[in-house]
Amino acid sequence: MAGEGQVDLTFEGEDAARSIASAVQNSSLVELRSALRSELIRVRNLTAFITKRDEFPVATGGFADVFKAEMEGDEDENGWVVLPETVGIKVLRIDKCPDPVRAKRRWDRELEVWHRLHHPNVVELLGIYHKEGRSGMVTHWHKNGNAREYLEKQPFVNRVQLIMDVASGLAYLHQFHPVIVHGDLKADNVLIDNHGRALLTDFGLSQFIGDMAERTIPATSKFAGARRWLSPEIAVELIDDSYISPPLPVRTCASDVWAFGCTAYELMTSMVPYRHRDRDWHVLFDIANGVKPGRRQEPSMPGSTDQLWELMDLCWVHQPERRPSMNILVPRISRLSLPGWIQVHHVRRGTLPTQALETQVL
Repeated sequence: MAGEGQVDLTFEGEDAARSIASAVQNSSLVELRSALRSELIRVRNLTAFITKRDEFPVATGGFADVFKAEMEGDEDENGWVVLPETVGIKVLRIDKCPDPVRAKRRWDRELEVWHRLHHPNVVELLGIYHKEGRSGMVTHWHKNGNAREYLEKQPFVNRVQLIMDVASGLAYLHQFHPVIVHGDLKADNVLIDNHGRALLTDFGLSQFIGDMAERTIPATSKFAGARRWLSPEIAVELIDDSYISPPLPVRTCASDVWAFGCTAYELMTSMVPYRHRDRDWHVLFDIANGVKPGRRQEPSMPGSTDQLWELMDLCWVHQPERRPSMNILVPRISRLSLPGWIQVHHVRRGTLPTQALETQVL
């Protein structure tokens, strides 16, 4: 067991060396590969190299706090080089779960999978931070914020390229082994790096939070994730909330595709899905009854607007088995003949209904 200031995921030098040395001594190539792979995918504990800028979070939500911090450059005890940079630390409130020990074990497994991901459109997990009994995920600090914030400040960037970035990242997650379902895709969960590239973050987090929530409360109360991006099959299950402790709806690749269509709509128009609705309950009924997240006549854009709408309509097919996979969507998006930037007309500053959103920072 790990003690205070340590977690089970840290790279333990002596154990690693002993495992690898044993494989070499026994001349077992299979064991050697297994030992090397086991150690390489372990998440690094960066606590000793990190200093928080402030004890107060720069962002907070229902399930996590985000801190800005500085990471010092050095070499750890195992010879790994740590580069100096500004980082972000996202600390989950696992201690608030009914079974925090079980939640911690489950989240450690989630982090091991995340640490194995390497794609230009997926946020990189640098390591973990553990202090005062709370663990956090360490990532690069992205000063441009999320895609919604970025487009408010830079409305004339190439929006189609951002949509392509999101599609590529999501296709990568769906092709990974084991398959990774994002579960809460929206513009707020897409970060923009210093080069204007879109990166997916918070994948799998909503399902984890829902699974760890108290099992004796209604599904709509413990269901983590924004309602406006939900697919019909999930909305239908959430509407029937008249009984206690129902099974939570399971997110799938097909529900991710629906949410991708909603996110593409956001990125293209700077408007949220179902913007005519203020209440989540009304949104759920619209989704379940086949109302599309947006209407084709809303955005006025130069270029091949119809092509984008056709792709979004494919994502919004009511039956999940009839929606295209991301592998099919990515090449179609890449072929769009759109200008270098897209201007969205008739969207006045300050008119976006963001106050109606469930903007949890996860």
